[in-house]
Order: sequence, then structure tokens, then C-alpha cells
Amino acid sequence: MNDPDQPETSDQRCAPIESERTIPPRAKETHTDAASESTIPPNPPVPVGEGAGEPADQTIPPSSETNRTAETEVGGENDQTILPGRSAPVTEERGNHDSNRFGDYEILQEIARGGMGVVYKARQISLNRTVALKKILSGQLAGEEDLRRFQVEAEASAQLDHVGIVPVYDFGQVDGQYFFSMGFVEGDDLAERIRERPMEAEAAAAMMIKIAQAVGYANAQGVIHRDLKPSNVLLDGNNEPKVTDFGVAKQQGNDSELTAQGQILGTPSYMPPEQAAGQGDGVDQRSDVYALGAILYALLTGRPPFQAATAVETMIQVLDQDPVPISQLNSTIPRDLETICLKCLQKEPAKRYASAEAMAEDLQRYLDDEPIVARPPTRVEHLGRWVRKNKATAIGTGLVAATLIVATLISISFAVEAGRQRDVASAQRDAAKIAKEEADNQREIAEAKTEEVAKKADEMRVMVDFQAEQLSGIDVPAMGAALDRKSTRL
Repeated sequence: MNDPDQPETSDQRCAPIESERTIPPRAKETHTDAASESTIPPNPPVPVGEGAGEPADQTIPPSSETNRTAETEVGGENDQTILPGRSAPVTEERGNHDSNRFGDYEILQEIARGGMGVVYKARQISLNRTVALKKILSGQLAGEEDLRRFQVEAEASAQLDHVGIVPVYDFGQVDGQYFFSMGFVEGDDLAERIRERPMEAEAAAAMMIKIAQAVGYANAQGVIHRDLKPSNVLLDGNNEPKVTDFGVAKQQGNDSELTAQGQILGTPSYMPPEQAAGQGDGVDQRSDVYALGAILYALLTGRPPFQAATAVETMIQVLDQDPVPISQLNSTIPRDLETICLKCLQKEPAKRYASAEAMAEDLQRYLDDEPIVARPPTRVEHLGRWVRKNKATAIGTGLVAATLIVATLISISFAVEAGRQRDVASAQRDAAKIAKEEADNQREIAEAKTEEVAKKADEMRVMVDFQAEQLSGIDVPAMGAALDRKSTRL
């Protein structure tokens, strides 16, 4: 696709044909009367659409804070690009032109149209080559901001020379109407490719490596795309991806006058939270990493990570909700590939890959069956995200939990003290029991000794009585006389 505001039909695609390009001069800025300025009133919600795009024709109501109009992309792609307020377009009849000549170009057919621009398949007469020719839809009545943004798109693309990025060949004006020409490709875009079914895991990873490398190159040149989505990636005849549509690109150091703080640009289903919140200063290469993750999510599941009935509701989801895990939508996707995708979709830029090249390297590790750098979020990180998204509930839950903890601690302290007292009483009972047992033992020993002494005394009495009885039959005087005679003889 070559128009940032309208996905292309299957007839038109852009691809590099020659490396030589014309670097565009700055467009002459013209002013329109204030009466030409208009806003688009909000429309009622539209039912959620199907497929890899967003719900069809979502409309963002004008913001009172930024005083802008929001513009949505139309057509069968079901995804949208939000543009800042601009002058009201002059309607051209599709295919109804006074002449097929436009300067050095012969217009062959219209192939895409959006809120800001219209793209034609054309032949560049001087070089006899087929190109995609883009013109501002409002023609000669284009406002100053339209012209400047149109020029920025051409300049951003013209400075990028990469096989994965659609080149810009020429920039200029014919009869006061600005245009630029680009390479032309016959083929599908990614949105059309996955409309029927998601891609296989390995094919999606290989495709995303090439897209991420192209985006990484653009980022290295100071260009942030800000509107990456499946319909902005074209596929040539060799199935090689070509990144296109730099209509809302941010050129670092050259964007202040076009993107004010609080202004929202891009496609809600694929834009990062900082972009959805209008934080222009916070948009950098990690914002494109988020969008690459959203594209990978769509390739694997057939739908974007966030989609709702209106663009506003979609952006609320982007800011406040986590995407449905890929494994719940497609159980065949390996965990490592899901982890890589969800790392890109982290709400906080610091938790994403630092660059598109780093994402491509991790995808290559996955394909090579090597350990990946990304890791799934821990339970603590999940809890932290939940607390940030549910502050009121978290505070209430925290107070209840704190109360329960205090009550539990008090109960525990009482239980510990009661247990200590029970232990002291038990110890005292045990000591008393031991003392009683010792006393009983000593008493038994004393009683045993007393019995033994009494027994010995009884034995002694028996022996004495026996001896006394034996001695009672002896003639003591006669025995004495006999002993005396024996002593005399000796």
C-alpha cells in the first residue's frame, strides 16, 4: 500500500524498481481560509469486524483537549489510520478524470483512496516504467498542514534505501497539485494474506525477521514509522515483504510542528500505549517494536491484539488491558515465539526489545532452535501490572489484607504466649513428676535396705540362739581344768 489512509486493493503494490531516486524539494506551503476547516462529528459505534484488521470504519470523536479531528481509513481492510485535523477534502469522482495525463505520468487506474490521499497505477512516460502515483485528495485546495505532512512522507521514504522498503522516485507538483511516485508491485499485502487463516509459526517468524530488519534500518536513519500494520506491508511476486506508507512517520528532530503533544496518530489496534495516550515525546523506535509485535500477533492468530466496536474503545484496551495470550487463540504456536511477541507488546517501552534489530535477532534464535533472550513475565510482574490497572481495587484489597495480617499477627502473638505458658506449666508438671519419681525411688531403696538390715538382724539372732544352745551343754569347769593340764604339759 502506498496511501497511509487507505489500504490498497490487490491490484496495486509498491516495490523498489531502481535504486536511483529524486530527493524531493520542500513543498511550497499554502494557506487556506478558516472557512475551509471542518471537523468530523462522532458516529455511532460500529459492530466489531473480523480478520486481521480493526473493526470497520471506526471513528474517533474530536478531542476537546487537542482540538483536532480524527480521521479513519475506509475500505475492506478493516483497519484505520488516525490523522490530525486538516482542511476539508475536495471529492474526486473515482475513475472520472478529464485527462489521463498528469505531467510526466499517464494515469492507468485508481488503486487506493483514503481520507487524505489517492493512489493511482501510472506509467512514467520519460522512463517508460510503471509506478504508483500518489496525490493529495484535496488537490489544489490542500491546506498547509496537509502539504507539509505530504512532503514529510515523501522525504521520509526518499531517504530510505532498503530492499524491504518501498522507494520514492519523484516528488513535485503539476498545476499546483502535489504528488510523489513510488515503486509498484503486483501482489497482496499481509492483511489480505492472513484474511482466511493465520500463518504457520516458522513462516510468520521468517517473515517478521525481514520486516523488522527493514524497520530497524528506517529507525537507524531517524525515521519512526508510527503506523505499522499488516496492510502497510506489501508482498511482491517472490513473497518478499515491503514496508510502505510513511504518511504519519516521525523524523527525529523534524516533527515538532506536525505532531503536538496530546495528538494521536496511527491505527488503534496496532499503536503502542504511549502513542494512544498522545505522548509524542515518548514515541521512539520501541514504539515501532510494539507495532511489529502487534503484526506478529495478527500473523499468528488472524486478529490484532486489541479490537473493539470503536477506535476509542480500542485505545482504552491498548492502555489498560493485556492481550489475550496467543496460546489461547492458537494452541499450535510454540511458547518461545509467543514470548517474543508478548515482549514486544509490553506496556512499558523499557520492557520491550530495545530495537527492531534486537527483535529480529531473537526471532532468528527461535528459528535456529537456540535459547531466546526474551522471557515470560514473572508472577510478581503480573501482579504489578494488575495493581497498576486496578488501583482502587488494589487499595481496598490492600487495606483488607493489611487488616487481616494485623489480626493474624495479634492472634499469633496471643497463641504464642498461651503456648509459652502451656510449655512452662508442662515443664513444671514434668519436674514435679520427676521429683516424685525420684522420691518414690529413694523410698523404695530405703525400704529395701531396711528390710535387708532386718533380715540380717534376724539371721544374727538365729545364729546367736543356736550358738547359745550349743554352748549350754558344755561343762565349763571340766573344760577349764583340761585346758590347764594341756598348758602344763607344754
